[in-house]
Amino acid sequence: MNGYEFGPVTTSISSLVEDSEGFVIPPLFGLVITGRAFVDDFGIKGRSKLIASQQAAEFLFDRDEILREYSSGLDENGEIIIDL
Repeated sequence: MNGYEFGPVTTSISSLVEDSEGFVIPPLFGLVITGRAFVDDFGIKGRSKLIASQQAAEFLFDRDEILREYSSGLDENGEIIIDL
């Protein structure tokens, strides 16, 4: 699949955490969408719509079933749109 890369994300500990001294956040990486909508497996339409090819959507849905609930169906080209 194409149209994405992984990049580091910044993290912080909430002030609501009582024992923040003993709480360690490991390095985390986020999914950065680099592809073009309707061209690559992952792309962004506008500022907040993730456009995923069927292969990419099934990959995501297999790992997070709740994500299916956020899918707003197919667009005019048959691509799955996920509202973020």
